[in-house]
Amino acid sequence: MAFRLTFLGTSAGMPTKTRFVSGLGVECLDNSARKYAPWLLIDCGEGIQYQLLKTPLKLNKLMAICITHLHGDHCFGVAGLLATMAMQGRREPLTLIAPQALSKLLDTYSLVCELYFDFPINFIAIEDCLATGVSLEIAQNHQLHIDFTALAHRIASYAFTLTQCLTTKRLALDKLRALNIDKDDYHHYKAQAEFWVNTATNCRLVVAGDNSQPELLASAVADAHALVHECTYTQAVLDKLLANGRDDPKHTTAKQIACFARQAGLPLLALTHFSPRYAPFDNPNEKQPNMGHIRAEIARYYSGQVVLAKDLLQVMIE
Repeated sequence: MAFRLTFLGTSAGMPTKTRFVSGLGVECLDNSARKYAPWLLIDCGEGIQYQLLKTPLKLNKLMAICITHLHGDHCFGVAGLLATMAMQGRREPLTLIAPQALSKLLDTYSLVCELYFDFPINFIAIEDCLATGVSLEIAQNHQLHIDFTALAHRIASYAFTLTQCLTTKRLALDKLRALNIDKDDYHHYKAQAEFWVNTATNCRLVVAGDNSQPELLASAVADAHALVHECTYTQAVLDKLLANGRDDPKHTTAKQIACFARQAGLPLLALTHFSPRYAPFDNPNEKQPNMGHIRAEIARYYSGQVVLAKDLLQVMIE
């Protein structure tokens, strides 16, 4: 059992020639060999449905769209994607998990653009289930539970803790052996429930929206296999902005997230949402801002596994 991540957009605020704005596909993999797995879309900035055309992800396997917050680079693509699914003839229900205000935005699109959906949309407002979370059934023995953590940003922003649970049944061999039952006779007991045991396997992933205080995720990342978090700029860039009298943009620096990951003991840190100021090449000695500056600052404070996401990069979490 695992999560497979497909980074659909990794730029902050606006697209660049090499990066679209925010979008992350999260496939929920069990132990089967099926070609296409159920998946979630976390954030859906403008152009994400175009990015999907370049991936193996299938819209008819999309279980839910989850929106971390309502800045445009994270949600402007939702209406277009829903319209595409309607035009493709979707009939299966779709779960949409987001801040309550997104429902008003979609109502406006429907009214102004005559946008109609022929499939049920189960809208779940994050504000209504902060304490309980949301559970989705992937299959009879395969569940996904989503918990929420409020973050620090200019508007309400949330992190999603995804806990995938796969329950498998196996014959209780210890019990059979304790009864001195011959191995050749085990098949006689397979129809009896008392000789079966259930084994649950979990995989946990945390995906955060825009956030200036990574420490708010301390409880959420306990026992997590990985954290996906923004890394908009280096500490030097933020310090310069503040020194020049600019308002705090309420984003996380490379130093901040690296220090948090070290303190939390995270095994894997996947970073995204990079400022468009950073060129895609990697050379920390070059004066022009580039991904080498981000990488070097992370390496100074965190020695665990780090992924600096690029558009269409796939990462396995298991």
